[in-house]
Amino acid sequence: MFGIYLDNLSSSPLLSFIAITRRALRALLQENGTILRERTPCEEILMMVLWIMATPDSFRRVPLRFGVHPSELHMHQKYVINGICQLGETYNTWPSAAERERTKTILQRRPGFPGTVGMMDSKRFSITKPVDDPLPHRNYHHGYSMKVQLYVMIPFRNDGHLTVMQRNLNSRLS
Repeated sequence: MFGIYLDNLSSSPLLSFIAITRRALRALLQENGTILRERTPCEEILMMVLWIMATPDSFRRVPLRFGVHPSELHMHQKYVINGICQLGETYNTWPSAAERERTKTILQRRPGFPGTVGMMDSKRFSITKPVDDPLPHRNYHHGYSMKVQLYVMIPFRNDGHLTVMQRNLNSRLS
């Protein structure tokens, strides 16, 4: 079952919830496979844990979907999270000063929003039960909802002392 998920990753329902490439998933499997020494194949363990983390399914539904006992899934989840934490320093690093400057320059040139800090916000909207695959939209209140995310960018307050860059930003945002 899980080999099908890896071979046909583009058709996996997991991809509608999590943005991960086949290459990244295989690398994660290989790295976690050296840390996890379990009887259950690492592909199955990782798919179950990714399903928990990436979908709004409750912890009780995921073991039913994958045919395991909830305590087994909980144990696997602890091991995978521990493995990801151990690998964190390998893949998650702070950028160097040169990389930060290069990113800052690229962002200032490309969108024309110099020195701007953006913020991300989200809201859940109640919806009627979807006809196609209602399970991912099920929320904790036994209803159905959809999460909407947006970026909030606030212009500079015009008190008569704006720089040229600040006026440029305000005109682009309006």
